[in-house]
Amino acid sequence: MIRDSVDGPVRFMAREGNRLDDLTAAEVEDVFGVPATRTARCTADWTYNCADNTRVEFAHTLLGQVVEPASLTFVTAPKGEFAVFWTASQETAQPVPDCEPWQDGPGIGRDTGFAASRITP
Repeated sequence: MIRDSVDGPVRFMAREGNRLDDLTAAEVEDVFGVPATRTARCTADWTYNCADNTRVEFAHTLLGQVVEPASLTFVTAPKGEFAVFWTASQETAQPVPDCEPWQDGPGIGRDTGFAASRITP
């Protein structure tokens, strides 16, 4: 994270990785000055290795401006105009009944990629 000054507005923020939660409400407010809503945009279901898997990818909305998953978007917010790349997804897995157990059991995967660069002011 880069700020204009120690307690100043955010100039640039980025993070990415698997097993990361999406941004918190406080982080979104710190960067943009408004809350965001998260909406399921795409869902995929499949079975593999005796597990039923579901992966959901999310879009985010700030003041009516939709940031589609993994798409460069320009948004205007109270703290400025931003170039934003934001993708978040969550995966769940449940064992299939009467199927040979798998070694590491069902798990939850989360992927987050976020970058916001303030363009103005």
